[in-house]
Amino acid sequence: MDEPESPDRTAMRRKIMWKCRRGTKELDVILERFILKHFDKLEQKEIDLFNQLLNVEDPLLTEWLCFNGKPENQGLEKIVTRILSADIY
Repeated sequence: MDEPESPDRTAMRRKIMWKCRRGTKELDVILERFILKHFDKLEQKEIDLFNQLLNVEDPLLTEWLCFNGKPENQGLEKIVTRILSADIY
């Protein structure tokens, strides 16, 4: 049986979900579904990278997540690769 999520982690998930609302349907769907389906499997380092990703401007995020662009930052490239390879549907 899975352990219940800690209150801190629950609060972190809620904050991240709020930040996933970007204003473009494509980004909203990709980011929100990734967190809904995969947050429980993320290590803290990956959560930190995801939060860093959420600070990137929408045009760059769209390029990386929808048009096969690649971030120059290796950490961001890792989390983008993880998102794109995840089953979000």
